Amino acid sequence: SKNKKRGFQAKSQPNSWLFLSRISALKEFAFMKALHQVEYPTPTPIAHNRHIVVMGLVRGAPLYQIHASRVSPEQAQSIFEQSTSLASRLAQHGLVHCDLNEFNLMVDLSGIQNKIADDNDIAEHYVRHSGMSVTSKGVLSAHGPLQKHHMDGTGEIVTEAPPEPSQLLANGEPKPIVTLIDFP
Repeated sequence: SKNKKRGFQAKSQPNSWLFLSRISALKEFAFMKALHQVEYPTPTPIAHNRHIVVMGLVRGAPLYQIHASRVSPEQAQSIFEQSTSLASRLAQHGLVHCDLNEFNLMVDLSGIQNKIADDNDIAEHYVRHSGMSVTSKGVLSAHGPLQKHHMDGTGEIVTEAPPEPSQLLANGEPKPIVTLIDFP
């Protein structure tokens, strides 16, 4: 059976989906935390409880949602190199990700990391600028502001410039950032 193959269940333990989900979440959190501690590109592990894993916000979209027409050949090459490097690094540490595919990798085409340095946390910028934003009194924008001065969702005037990509490719485009969101 599927459950026995994953090693989640001993013969004497209950066979409920909730129990199996709890064990799965515990293992996923442990892998995410271990990989994050040795600087694999993973979300920041925050906590787990019962069958829920809480992690930091990751910018981007799953790889399967990124169409070839949206990326340059250089960006596609960078995504490929980061993805294969990730698989290779896991293998060097004795881990084989049996389900590493386009559904388990997040790609941020803007090249902006959620946390650039310990003293420069830009997560607040994304919380303030995600989803619906007030671009002028009574007007909402689903795409977020592009202009320098605008009102965020709280009605505050925001004057800070958007964060810059952490690296640029040779052609001047932002280097995409690939993040692993499912764990071996």
